[in-house]
Amino acid sequence: MPSNKAELEARLAAVHPGDSVRGLFFKSVLSLVQQQAGLTALETVRQGRWARRTPTCSRTRRGTS
Repeated sequence: MPSNKAELEARLAAVHPGDSVRGLFFKSVLSLVQQQAGLTALETVRQGRWARRTPTCSRTRRGTS
């Protein structure tokens, strides 16, 4: 939590309607994976079973067709 009102106002001004805590969380996790385990591990996580797929991807998520 910001310690003063000016910092809080600056942070709130940087927020956009499409921003979410979820995106911030995943960005932080991916950054930590890269720092601790390297680029190979990061790519493995990004391409793993639960990674977001594009509509043109040949693989589908489990439970969908």
